[in-house]
Amino acid sequence: MHTTRLAAVIFTASLFIVNALAADTAASSELPIERFNLRASGFFATNIDTRIRVDGHINAPGGGPGWDFGTTIDLADQLNVETSVNVFRAEAMWNIGARHRLDLAWFDMEENGHTVLTRDIDFGDVDFTASVPVDSYFRTNILRLAYTYYFVEKPRVQFGLSLGLHVMKVASGISSTNVGVSESVGVTAPFPVLGFNFDYAATSKLLLRVHGEYLKLSYDNYDGELTDFYGAAEWRLNHNWSLGGGIEYFDINIVVTKDRVRLAAEHNWIGYQIYASFRF
Repeated sequence: MHTTRLAAVIFTASLFIVNALAADTAASSELPIERFNLRASGFFATNIDTRIRVDGHINAPGGGPGWDFGTTIDLADQLNVETSVNVFRAEAMWNIGARHRLDLAWFDMEENGHTVLTRDIDFGDVDFTASVPVDSYFRTNILRLAYTYYFVEKPRVQFGLSLGLHVMKVASGISSTNVGVSESVGVTAPFPVLGFNFDYAATSKLLLRVHGEYLKLSYDNYDGELTDFYGAAEWRLNHNWSLGGGIEYFDINIVVTKDRVRLAAEHNWIGYQIYASFRF
């Protein structure tokens, strides 16, 4: 379902960008002149879909290292983990020169759950048995840094390609106070990404923004694929202030090996954003 929605959004956005680039003409509607842009927002993530497996480290037959494969867990279905959360999000943009821009974004999202297990679960080095009440969580802390070079820069429209880095701290845990057992794991996964940025002044007041990032790679102890696609409409209140809203699709599929654990996770959601922007 998410893949179909994403394909429809990307197709629509692509047509819009092509038309905007072709139709750009001199007019009173122009992109605002800004050196810095600071944005604070309320972000509502919904349709969160997460599957996770945590493997523990064991000694394989013959004395070699091996893995105790954990249970693949659908967090919503099996652990009753939340599928929607509200979080604060902070972003900053710095136009460091003609055609050059740096973007920085950060947010911290955590979903929690409580349920009575209906079947046994192997999570890391701990086995949780059926009929045991458990508490669980899944947390993603994301710091995004990106550099954009604008190949197209006109009064009403600009389009550029970007090179960025997503630093994701992923943590998850399960605990049961009834039997006094718990297990948790935390890893940091840095992912370089390729993307694009598009800005368009639809009118003298209405600004439209679209950006997307994607990369699939495998190196050292990391293996993953990341997709991030975002679109927003921004209304200019005056020279410095704007109010806006946007929608984002985010999907990450990672396998990270660290110390004595291996974390495999598929995590995606659709998010809605309302923000205030200050430029100077």
